[in-house]
Amino acid sequence: MKENMLLRKLLWLRHGCPPHGLYGDDGEMQCSTCGLDFKRNKAEFIERKWIEENNPKMKEFFEKQKEELDMSQNFIRTLIKKFGSILRR
Repeated sequence: MKENMLLRKLLWLRHGCPPHGLYGDDGEMQCSTCGLDFKRNKAEFIERKWIEENNPKMKEFFEKQKEELDMSQNFIRTLIKKFGSILRR
């Protein structure tokens, strides 16, 4: 746990936003510039926010993945509605 917090602190201090936006009183690790909370946010959330804000191509990739997933889920729902009675036999 200590190593995790140490890595979070280092990431918070050097994540690229100007130092004036960092808030660290009482053990906090927040950045008012990008809005991340390095003490509480999950690593996956921090990664996704960086990708979305800093790399338009990656943002586009994730949006496409979401659209494809939504289409797949809708297709499966349609199949279940259409063929549900056959499957229940």
